[in-house]
Amino acid sequence: MANFSIGFTGFDKQDPFVALGELKLGEDCEHFGSILGFWGVGDYEESWLAALRRLVSGASISCLATSVIDPSNANFLEVWPLYREEGNVYVQNSLIFPDQLSHEFDPDAPWDSVDPRSVVDEDGQAISEWKVNLNDIREFLESRTTS
Repeated sequence: MANFSIGFTGFDKQDPFVALGELKLGEDCEHFGSILGFWGVGDYEESWLAALRRLVSGASISCLATSVIDPSNANFLEVWPLYREEGNVYVQNSLIFPDQLSHEFDPDAPWDSVDPRSVVDEDGQAISEWKVNLNDIREFLESRTTS
């Protein structure tokens, strides 16, 4: 069984403009809802593949954007920052607040708005994170290009 994957599993029965997704991180499985409109299902999937390719190609920071609406009207965007350190990738869950960025949020490069990795928040509390082997991400990418 794969140790890393991300994909959509269906749609919210209460709101057809929300696609439901699942992020597998080793033994853990996290669920998310992606708002559709500004981005469609295909836009999210393309962004995820680009983000993962960045990591495999050597980038130290990337992210999986899981809820993106028009940044000019968004209060926040949900992302899963990815931090590559040697052969491991540390994954966190985070919100980006466009009005707090020093630059305009770029939907084509959401990773440009991700802060450097920190293991504690501003209150000194530990930030939840998962560790995934880079090879597991590489295998996921290879499975996506051969299927």
